[in-house]
Amino acid sequence: MVVYTGYGDGSLKPALFDELKAAGITIIYRDINPTPENSRRAEQAGADIIVATGFDEGGTLPGTALGTFTIVPLIVDAVQRVPVMAAGGISDARGARAVHALGAEGVFAGSVFISTIESRVPDSVKAKIVAANGLDLRLFRTLPDYYRALPGKLSDTLVAMDRAGASRTELAQAMGGLRGMRLGMLEGNTDEGYISVGAGIGNIHAITSVAEVVNQLAV
Repeated sequence: MVVYTGYGDGSLKPALFDELKAAGITIIYRDINPTPENSRRAEQAGADIIVATGFDEGGTLPGTALGTFTIVPLIVDAVQRVPVMAAGGISDARGARAVHALGAEGVFAGSVFISTIESRVPDSVKAKIVAANGLDLRLFRTLPDYYRALPGKLSDTLVAMDRAGASRTELAQAMGGLRGMRLGMLEGNTDEGYISVGAGIGNIHAITSVAEVVNQLAV
C-alpha cells in the first residue's frame, strides 16, 4: 500500500500508477488541493482510494480553503467506482460518523494519532495537543498556500510576519523546512520549531492507545 501525494499541478503520473499497480500495490491518492477534476484523473489512472482533505487538517493546508464538510461530498460525487476517505479535523467518533453521512467510507486521520501512547513525539508535545483546541492554533501563509501550528515563539513570529506583508517564500524560509518540523514535533522546541496539528484537536482529551483511537473512529 502506498499513499500517492498529488500537488494539484499535474503531478499525477499515470505511468507511475501503472508500475505500482503492476507490483500489486494498493494506491491511496491524496491531493494537497483536492478537486473533482484531479480526483477523477486519479480514479482513471488506477487509484484504489481517494482521500478528500479539508482545510481543517494540520500541516500543509489545501489552497482551495474548503472545509472538510464541503470537500468530502464534492469528491464523493465526483468519483464513480472507488471509495473516498475523509481527512481534516476528524478526531473522535462524532466526526467519523459525520463524514460517513457525507458519503466517505473511511477516515484518514493524523493529529489524533500523534498524541497516542505509542507515538514517538515527546510527552510535552502530547500534553500541548491535549490541552489545546482549534481556537489556539496559529494560521499563516507559506508555500504552497497555508500552514497551521500550535502556539510558540516561531509560529507567533510567522503570524506576525504574515500580517506585516512578508511573502510566502520569506515565510517558508523562516519556517526552517524539515528542521523546523523536527525541532517542534520531535523535540518539543517551539522557539525554533513548530508543532502542526489539525483544527479538531479540541476533541482530544487524553493520551490514549492507538487501538483506542482506531476503535473510536471505526464507526
